[in-house]
Amino acid sequence: MSSTAARLSHALSTWSRSSDPLYRQLVHAIRSMAESGALEYGTVLPSERELADELHLSRNTVKAAYRELRDQGWIETRRGVAPRLRFDARASFAQRLGTWQPTFVADARAELIDLAVGSLEAAPVVKQALMDPASIDPAIAVEGVGFSPDGEPELVDAVVDHLRDDGVSAAPDQIVITSGGQHALSLVIGAVAGQRRAVALESVVYAGMFDSLAHSRAPLVSLPMTADGLDAAESARLIRAASPAIVMVTNFHNPTGALLDADRARQILDAARDVGALIIDDRCPAHLPVGVADPAPALAALDPTAAVATIGSPSKVLWGGLRIGWIHTNATFAAHLRRKRMAIDFGGSPFLQRVTASLLRDHYRATARTVSAATRERAAAVVETVAAASLPWRVRMQDGGLSMWVETPGNDAVRLAERGMRAGVRVMPGAYFATRDGAGDGAVRLACVRPAAQMRQALDRLISVA
Repeated sequence: MSSTAARLSHALSTWSRSSDPLYRQLVHAIRSMAESGALEYGTVLPSERELADELHLSRNTVKAAYRELRDQGWIETRRGVAPRLRFDARASFAQRLGTWQPTFVADARAELIDLAVGSLEAAPVVKQALMDPASIDPAIAVEGVGFSPDGEPELVDAVVDHLRDDGVSAAPDQIVITSGGQHALSLVIGAVAGQRRAVALESVVYAGMFDSLAHSRAPLVSLPMTADGLDAAESARLIRAASPAIVMVTNFHNPTGALLDADRARQILDAARDVGALIIDDRCPAHLPVGVADPAPALAALDPTAAVATIGSPSKVLWGGLRIGWIHTNATFAAHLRRKRMAIDFGGSPFLQRVTASLLRDHYRATARTVSAATRERAAAVVETVAAASLPWRVRMQDGGLSMWVETPGNDAVRLAERGMRAGVRVMPGAYFATRDGAGDGAVRLACVRPAAQMRQALDRLISVA
């Protein structure tokens, strides 16, 4: 039996449900492997005849499954050629996740509590600034032609000061202004990654990373995670063995919330230097400590000589709707990225850039402290609710960020999430964050974005259907 067919056989056994026809069970098995990253983009699947023989199914069953997967956009087929997993399959799946609506909740007794999206509503200072730009000092005026491809000078200067406060030696010509953190990641990955050298990233990552990687088609190296975060020693060994083009890490990890502390970060920095890899340091949640006292350390501050692209955004603290992010790197690479962006657009709104500059300079740190305190209270409610339940679930207050990782042994996390939706709570199964087969099994991610009372209510609902 081929390795792909063997993995499908195992997945089929876990998806087997007597109420579903066999072809639908096979569809579920293949989709679950694609969604979790267990099947890479472009994987050639066995032919209808081969898969039917190896799984002891009728050829009509396999034909029906492949037809449904093709119609759903998961595979591409041509006459006389084995089916291939589409390169955009996971991205399409992520888009469908974003369209889940409360109308899918069968239980109409309660409103849906959405803990799947790790974003907050606009902070009060953001609402005030957008409703009354004249209240900002200096007052924001609409002027000029409205194009800002290199970033508004006020925002560039504010980002430089922000990075310097974190110990990063930054200068204006080292800054690239982007339309959010996701755009920043995509720019860097698109400029460096390719099919010849891999991208190394944690064994579970936030779903947006799969979209950023989809078009590069770079091979993936999955860095192992433990209950305490990244296994730095083993990850360093893998980096040296695989020699990736990029090593991607998040300081307060999304989805687990674990801190990449200075000691472990230095091990990753040393390994990346040994193989000439660029490190992407995602600092979007860096200023939201929850279970630890301080913000996460910046890798570029730990080693100013390392090849680090620092990604930042005010989205997790102020509001994602500002659509502002930035990259800090060496001046030469920064200039290249600005030119690369010019092929896409002429930059974000100068008005929002100026608003963000004022907020970043005068309100970001204080707002981050407020968000951290509220998140700590919400996370404590989750920990207490899980501890009081008669279930073998495990959860700990995250070190930082807005995400919590709840291990649910004894429960299929995908099925649990589906039952949770019917009970009125939306969570994300861990498999949707996995870069290798099995990495996210038996866990769900919760976003700590609702008041503590609602967090308790949501967990009660989830526990009731476990």
